[in-house]
Amino acid sequence: MKKGIFLLFFCGLIYSKLIVNLSKGSIKFDGIIEESEWKDASVISDFTQIQPNPGFKSSFKTQVFIKGDKKNLYIGFLCYDPDMKKLRATLTQRDEPYMDDLVGVIIDSYGKEKEGFVFFSNPYGIQIDGIQENGKDPDFTFDTDFYTKAKISKNFWSVEFIIPFSSLRFVPDDTLIFKVIFIRQRPRDANEIYTFPEIDVGNPSMLSQAETLVIAYRPLFHTKNFELIPYIILNQKGFSDSTYRNDKLNYDFGITGKWSKSSNFIIDFTINPDFSQIETDAPQIDVNTPFALYYPEKRPFFLEGKNLVELSPYFRLFYSRNINNPFYALKLTGKIKANSFYFLSAMDENTPWVIPFRDASYTVLSNDTSFSNILRIKRDLKRDSYAGIFLLSRELKGSYSRVFAGDIFIRFLEHYSLRYIGAITSTKEPDDTTLFNPDYRGEIKEFTPAFDGEVLKGYRHNLSFNASFKNLETTFWYNIAPPTFRSDLGFIRSNDENGFGIFVSPRFYPNRYIFNTIRFSFSYSRDYNFEKEIESEEYSFSSFFNLIKQTSLGLRMEKKAKRVYGVYFPELFETGIFLNSSPHRDFSFSFSFKQEKTIFYDSLEYAYEREAEFESFLKIIDRIQIGGGVTGYYLYREYFKNVIYKITIFRVKMSYQLTRNLSLRTIIQGNTEENRMEVYPLLSYEPNAFTSIYLGANLNFNTENNLNLYSHQLFLKIRYWFKI
Repeated sequence: MKKGIFLLFFCGLIYSKLIVNLSKGSIKFDGIIEESEWKDASVISDFTQIQPNPGFKSSFKTQVFIKGDKKNLYIGFLCYDPDMKKLRATLTQRDEPYMDDLVGVIIDSYGKEKEGFVFFSNPYGIQIDGIQENGKDPDFTFDTDFYTKAKISKNFWSVEFIIPFSSLRFVPDDTLIFKVIFIRQRPRDANEIYTFPEIDVGNPSMLSQAETLVIAYRPLFHTKNFELIPYIILNQKGFSDSTYRNDKLNYDFGITGKWSKSSNFIIDFTINPDFSQIETDAPQIDVNTPFALYYPEKRPFFLEGKNLVELSPYFRLFYSRNINNPFYALKLTGKIKANSFYFLSAMDENTPWVIPFRDASYTVLSNDTSFSNILRIKRDLKRDSYAGIFLLSRELKGSYSRVFAGDIFIRFLEHYSLRYIGAITSTKEPDDTTLFNPDYRGEIKEFTPAFDGEVLKGYRHNLSFNASFKNLETTFWYNIAPPTFRSDLGFIRSNDENGFGIFVSPRFYPNRYIFNTIRFSFSYSRDYNFEKEIESEEYSFSSFFNLIKQTSLGLRMEKKAKRVYGVYFPELFETGIFLNSSPHRDFSFSFSFKQEKTIFYDSLEYAYEREAEFESFLKIIDRIQIGGGVTGYYLYREYFKNVIYKITIFRVKMSYQLTRNLSLRTIIQGNTEENRMEVYPLLSYEPNAFTSIYLGANLNFNTENNLNLYSHQLFLKIRYWFKI
């Protein structure tokens, strides 16, 4: 008790602005900042720009009010603006108003300066939430429970946040020490971003610069600590055979639950989960590539805690979409002192694989049942350093995949970091060549490519060093993995590699003429296979210009050499350009173009490739938006003549937000190579992140001769969030 009193007194001397005492009065939750409601709040207003002009003090006022009671943390933003006519605000769905004026806060509720919860709102009160880790882009796939209301006035706009303590994770105590960063985004000629406290962009550890927020009392984590989300789906399907056949109405149901034993120990479970995706995967070009395509996770059950099991985008030991159709799944997440943990157990009724080789990887689907267990433990070290272990196991009818991995990240002297990830694997293949027996053209000495019951022992080591300053970033890396390295629960694009690389990127902030930021990048890499032959070598140079009118321009040149199936191609090159702009509050677009001398993998000879992509977004009124894009891909046998492939893929999304919670959208997408087009209309009612009603359809058309419907699905999906 004495320790708590001393800590509170000490923090009060240093951080007197950001102490939250137990408030006696609540606010009228209407988005309007009334002085009488916020008179006992801590107030800050000293915001500093981090983009495009780091260190520039704002010429207009932003005030933040912070107070709390036993259940909730209350935050109010009052945002003055000299020209409210240029305010950017869109009435759209949750997690979508990224181009709008925004205010928000990052809350590191453990106070360890490693990761924080992200809460944002636009001037209409439309929410964005996610997870922010040091050195990474925010992960906005995470959803939690919080409330916002906003008000647009003549000279300012305002937002009130209610953030339940039950939506945060912390170690219960009589006094809580959080770390916070308050943020205002103001997109005008440039996308201006302001923060409190001031953030040094030369320091790669953003959260180590956060302000301390003292909660000077013990909050109630939960009055109701058990949550259930049951769902039911009604669907009717049809498909074209010799005639068009309509199936009978079908239904399915299941339940997902969460038990919060405490604010830092959570158990999630699901039985017969609904893992259907309301938002479809965007189409990708899938010709002239020997490697499996990666698709991001969109299923809510796997999103919480995923930052713990994603070690690196280049080292995906766990790819949650390899748990494809589970009958049940159980997940435990939490933190005990300095140790974060994640445990997942699942039974998958339709097991997939991603099988890697040196020159190709394959996606394999099955109707076989597997049992998977994943354990991740991560221990906090000083600052944002950490060390961890990672165990993965999957068992399937006499076969198995087992992975033991460890990683460590050390930050030192503020600007430098060292990362190591290592894994040892043991894989026994299924003894079923009908399941997988590829026509793989590469030479494999250690084993056969088919599923024939072989046991493979492998490993992988990845070491990287990074130095990051305001005007310079440098990375060096080394990676090694033999042909026998696999992780059946992961996404391993290739193996049989032993390589290194270096990346150097100077950057400048002139903020003169049309230039806000200028960045150049140079990289070199070389990779050997385990036959000690050069597998690939690459030189690349790129430049990036952040210009006025929220416009970015990038140029890239690359010279490559590559060995494919034993044939060496020393004269490969690529050039490219991209342009991204948001010149008006109601319109934005992007364009990219590349051409390269590449490899035609079918015949193992040189080929020439061109690819152009255009995307745009148009806001007709605040509640109606149209966005989409088109990609054209051409592959030639000779220098841009004698066409091998000519493909166009497109995607259009039209949205009408009737109210804050009710929306109508239609997605139309297609691929000319496959002569198909898909139409996905959807009516959505989403009062919060976990309660929803969806009424929609999936319509699939063949476009070879006119427009013929060859299959459809009509569905009604209802889920409801209960707190018990």
